Amino acid sequence: HWLVRARLYGRPPGWPADGPENRAQGAGLLEGLGCALRRLHDLPVDASLPVVDLGELLVDAAERVAAGVVDREQFAPARRRLEPQRLLDQLHALVPVLERRRPVEPVVTHGACRLGAVWLERTEPTGFIGVARLAVGDPYRDLGAMARSLAAVFGAEALPGFFAAYGLPEPDPIRLEFHALLDELL
Repeated sequence: HWLVRARLYGRPPGWPADGPENRAQGAGLLEGLGCALRRLHDLPVDASLPVVDLGELLVDAAERVAAGVVDREQFAPARRRLEPQRLLDQLHALVPVLERRRPVEPVVTHGACRLGAVWLERTEPTGFIGVARLAVGDPYRDLGAMARSLAAVFGAEALPGFFAAYGLPEPDPIRLEFHALLDELL
């Protein structure tokens, strides 16, 4: 209900997860974020939603790199010195590794799930903004983007609490890295 309410009536109640009102919530914020994303991923897959194809995302990333529109200043601090082409090469190197891993069940994904896209009120999720890219795809697309966003704002020490609240205490590090890299380029 809270997701639909936000989609139908505009801005949800509360504040974005990266707002000062929520930053002070500490572990409660991580729990709220994990619960919000879990609720989204638990929605029934609707046949009317588009399916996100990993190959198409890689093509989109390559086109952005070729066009020179990828902003390195938006990269995670550890990657800012790297050229976008190097990240793209790393992505392509990870594709065969991903193909050998056990597939994950497709879910309803946000597509750009970062701290500013999740709204909470006192650690309770109230909605998402930017839901125009809802699609069916790999849950790690959202998990990787959120992990990147959390690490940039709160540091890597915030990640275990977020993943525990999501219900994934041991996330797949290769999938996370792949989707975090992809998020840098898209």
